[in-house]
Amino acid sequence: INIKKKIKIYERLIDYLRFIGELIPKENAYLMTKRTLISAILLAPFISLKAIMKHPKITLDILKGLIIFTSIAPLLMKEKKVTFLHKSLEDHNILSDGENIYLIDFQLSVIAHPIFELSQIMLFSWHNSNFIEMFYKSKIMKNISKDSVSFNIYKALCIYSGIIEVAFGSKAEFVDDYSFLKHALSLKKDDKGINTIRLDKTYDAKILNHKKTLSVG
Repeated sequence: INIKKKIKIYERLIDYLRFIGELIPKENAYLMTKRTLISAILLAPFISLKAIMKHPKITLDILKGLIIFTSIAPLLMKEKKVTFLHKSLEDHNILSDGENIYLIDFQLSVIAHPIFELSQIMLFSWHNSNFIEMFYKSKIMKNISKDSVSFNIYKALCIYSGIIEVAFGSKAEFVDDYSFLKHALSLKKDDKGINTIRLDKTYDAKILNHKKTLSVG
């Protein structure tokens, strides 16, 4: 499947999950796991400490991430939007027979802020630079870039996800996890959309050249 079709599938799935969330009766919502932005704010310092203990050589980047995340925290506390999220929109959970799309494995599903899903898609697709580049040009991400509140929430949740992966991810995935965290720290937006150093091949090469050193830290 080409990248454009894959992005269209993601957009359809996100809309479908939102639709499912609207069908869940309020009286039954308590049965679903809920992940609030306030819980992320409370957990962030402890997760950052865990990440520093595991990888002390990147302490400055972890602290930078925590500082940026904390600076956006007042905005996160005001956000009340929640919806139904899959939280694992990876290729092996999306099946198609050419006409219909089937989404499986709802084990990690939660009620949470809708932008959580986008940060997770970026994280799971991080190895595919072509997909990342095109996804940032998609309609759904352009809408994020047009709104300062949405963009800052997206940046905060990408940083949060990056720190979690550095803290709890495997050694084999550390370089990608650290690269994603650096990406989250670099996120900026302008009139053209979201800018990121992820598309800078020189930067990518620099991260990969330090693979052995970083993996030890």
